[in-house]
Amino acid sequence: MNPTSRSSPAALLAVNGLLAAVTVLIALVIALEDDLGTPAFLILITADLLAVLGMGVLIGKVSRDATTSGEAAELRHDLRTLDALEPLRTEANDSKQR
Repeated sequence: MNPTSRSSPAALLAVNGLLAAVTVLIALVIALEDDLGTPAFLILITADLLAVLGMGVLIGKVSRDATTSGEAAELRHDLRTLDALEPLRTEANDSKQR
């Protein structure tokens, strides 16, 4: 994934917040409407489930991106540490050969 195609976590979390608000509004309509017909009820329940599914997908994406960036930072740190220790390794090999 190239850096230009990545969405910012803040934008994804904002969309997730909007989906949560949509879910609450749909639940309110279902709870407060007295004469809601079966087709309308099924449409609202389906929309509610799709909003919850979308929230799960977005949370998974944010979590996966955070894990990936954390692993990349840890790998960079480990490589810098190994590079810093490399002179000690060559000195130890030189002293063993003598």
